[in-house]
Amino acid sequence: MQRTPRQCYVHFIVPYPLQPRCHRHCRRTRAAGHRRAGAPLPDSRLKTARPKDAGDLEIDACWEQRVVLDERADVFQWEGGDWSIDEGHRVRVAHGDKSEGQVVAVLGRNGVERIVELKLSADELVTRHLAEIGSPEARAAIKTRTINGAVRVINRIGRASNIVGNATIVSMASRFRYTMLFPVVEYPSEQMAFDGERPAISYLPNGNPTNLGQFLKQQNLPLKEGLLCGVLSTAWPLMRVAEEQPKLEYKGLKKVDARELHELSYRPRKGYTDLKVMLYFDPATFRHVRSTYRFEIPARLGVGPNDSNRLTESYYLLSEDFDDFRQIDGVTLPTTYKLQLNLSTPSGSQLTDWTLQVTSVSHNQAMDERVFKLVSAIGRGVGVARRASSGFGGS
Repeated sequence: MQRTPRQCYVHFIVPYPLQPRCHRHCRRTRAAGHRRAGAPLPDSRLKTARPKDAGDLEIDACWEQRVVLDERADVFQWEGGDWSIDEGHRVRVAHGDKSEGQVVAVLGRNGVERIVELKLSADELVTRHLAEIGSPEARAAIKTRTINGAVRVINRIGRASNIVGNATIVSMASRFRYTMLFPVVEYPSEQMAFDGERPAISYLPNGNPTNLGQFLKQQNLPLKEGLLCGVLSTAWPLMRVAEEQPKLEYKGLKKVDARELHELSYRPRKGYTDLKVMLYFDPATFRHVRSTYRFEIPARLGVGPNDSNRLTESYYLLSEDFDDFRQIDGVTLPTTYKLQLNLSTPSGSQLTDWTLQVTSVSHNQAMDERVFKLVSAIGRGVGVARRASSGFGGS
């Protein structure tokens, strides 16, 4: 099909026509007329970079064909003023099953760009996310999962280190365990587990928890709810929504590191938590690509007139990033997983990340439930870490 000088390309991923609607500032489209459309954690306040070019977000679905719109007027009138549509700008509509499609449109004049969207519901987002993981039959067929790989820990602030070790993630229903082993006497492992009843962490040889362990001990929601490790674990709560019944709220598209992602807030069904949990999904595929867990401790007054300046706020941020997705046994899983701890406290700051490169994934292997029991008693020292790590991670 030849392209006329005034044609714009639009990608539609909508299974049925969107119903025309009238905005309080709009009139229906007329031919040839104007148209209106109705860390063992530094500063936790992360800065996101502005994208250099939002003109091509490349949010396409490979199974849908490109549709060429008929010629229309140069000016698109929208809330906030008139916006010209440059030739070649793309307008993408994400796939919708039984409701209105979610529209992402890039409109610009003089380099000004803007995103327009029709919101998804939390249920719609979860449904599309699960469909991306795999069919209901493929997901239900997996009872246990064992993941092995190489893990690298890097301290970026504070005491510098760059250590390579071995890691294993095992899961069965809501039970979960993540073990990282390192060839360092002072730092032999990072371990975290949930046995279906209580969360647990490992301790250093000196009897103290690591900063990551301390975070998960103080804020154990990621372990109890099965959030940690995302879809790499069978405990992932979005695959068990009927069981967990979390409080989910769709927040719209948010810029995260120069890309637009769907943001979903997560709260447990019962109880109160000061931990702010956000889950992020790719708009094109609905894959879960990022999670963040934030909380802060307000500044407190000192006991003397000269103490208050030293007792400042404490900020904590634990984040997860998932990449390099592949299909394994009928389900799509990430093979690169980065866990990052970022803290800023009166005693100092730290930024540490652990990056796992998955080398093998096994499903439905026989698994003893005792593997999810992690001894985590202060004062047991080296014995705690060594007993807890038995049978994991390779040499």
